Amino acid sequence: MTKKERKTLKRIGNLHRMMAGGGSAGEREQAREKLEAELKKLGKTWGDLGDLLAQEKQAELEEKQERAAARGATYDPQTDTAIKPKDIPCIDLVYDQLTRYLDLKDHEFTAVALWVLHTHVFERSCARRG
Repeated sequence: MTKKERKTLKRIGNLHRMMAGGGSAGEREQAREKLEAELKKLGKTWGDLGDLLAQEKQAELEEKQERAAARGATYDPQTDTAIKPKDIPCIDLVYDQLTRYLDLKDHEFTAVALWVLHTHVFERSCARRG
């Protein structure tokens, strides 16, 4: 499933939740109108909404699995956590420390972790030469 499809499904789910029990009556009506327009744009009917909401759950699961895999972990849906292997490579240790103290996107964490390791290895190799 593409990111665009996931985004659309998430928007449908959010509108449905707002329509079903969020905010004021006016906000619920506005959410219903937006949801109806979204369904029409996709060529779907209200009867297809159940399938779309199920696809939203699947898209959310795929996204969590991808985020966990980017960190070298696997996603456990029962505990809603990313589980890392027991023998943690050096880059994972650096990555974990960065995630505790910084607020970055996943790809930025990876880039910074690689930079930290590069700096350490470079300094160590220079110290051996000198």
